[in-house]
Amino acid sequence: MKKLLLTGLSDRQRDAWKMRYTYGWRMKRIAIELGISTSGASKIIRRIQKSSGLAIRPYISVIRTKPRPVRARSLSRAFNW
Repeated sequence: MKKLLLTGLSDRQRDAWKMRYTYGWRMKRIAIELGISTSGASKIIRRIQKSSGLAIRPYISVIRTKPRPVRARSLSRAFNW
């Protein structure tokens, strides 16, 4: 596994990285701590990953549909009209 050197990062980037991967904080908590939006915190983390050559998980948009109830039918109703 590739080790990331935190020496070339700004203080804000270093803090965001430590909060995320050392302490396991969520993006919302990091954003509140740094005084930025959650998308801003995500961009900082992604920028660090991209500049260091670490693998970035691709963003996949998934449209989930609402589960619909399935009405149970007895076999006699299905095969006997």
